[in-house]
Amino acid sequence: MDRQGKIYQDEMTAAKYREQLKLAKMPYMGVAEARAVNNRRARALALGECALKIMDQVRECSKKHDLINGTLEYMMNEAVVYPHEGQREKAFDYKVMFQVYANEPRYTEEEIDAEIAELERKLAMETDEMFPEEDTSSVS
Repeated sequence: MDRQGKIYQDEMTAAKYREQLKLAKMPYMGVAEARAVNNRRARALALGECALKIMDQVRECSKKHDLINGTLEYMMNEAVVYPHEGQREKAFDYKVMFQVYANEPRYTEEEIDAEIAELERKLAMETDEMFPEEDTSSVS
């Protein structure tokens, strides 16, 4: 590949990245937390409470935004809290998070133009490093 081939490849890369940024959808996220003592019923109730809180948050989000069906994702995390002085048994901290995408663009045209300008700057630096321009004004 020569310098012109690299420049053409960089132009195609920037165009493809611009299309990806235009198609990106806006994500919305939320978190619910609960703590449970060391028994199965309390843990189930804590997770159920987190699930209900998340469902309420998604419902509120859907009132303000046009959410895309099938994009809702849940993530759960369990942390064991071991007893300190004065406590008798361990507890569990639960954190349930969600992410859902709305049918609206993630980036504005100005943000896209700024991202593409930064990418083009980096690609130009890479091209100059790979294929340095030859000095045509040589002294004889």
